[in-house]
Amino acid sequence: TPPEAAGLQGKFWEMHDKLFENQDSWSASSSVNDIFDGYAQELGLNVEQFKTDRAGTVVKDKIDRDYSSGTAARVQGTPSFFLNGEKLSNPTSLDDFKKLIDAKLGAAQ
Repeated sequence: TPPEAAGLQGKFWEMHDKLFENQDSWSASSSVNDIFDGYAQELGLNVEQFKTDRAGTVVKDKIDRDYSSGTAARVQGTPSFFLNGEKLSNPTSLDDFKKLIDAKLGAAQ
C-alpha cells in the first residue's frame, strides 16, 4: 500500500494523511498509481524507490502479517476494541465506552 511504501522512507503518516484528505480524487480514478506517485513526489520521496517498494515483497509481507494477526485476534473490521485482551462489542458512544472501562476497573478491584 502507498502508506507502507512511504513508511520505508519515513513518511507513513504523511502519505496516510494525503490519501485520506484526497480520497475523492483517487478513489474513482483509473490511474490511481500515477496519482500515488504524484503524492510521493509532493512528499519528497524517492519516487522510483516508492514504486519499487509499493510493488515489492517487504510491503506485501507486512500487510500479510498484519492481516494474519488481525484474523488470529478475531478482528472482523475496524474499529475493533480490546480491553485486557477481551474483544469488546463496539461501543456506540463515548459514554458506553466509559461504562465498559469503568466496569472492568470495578471488577478488577
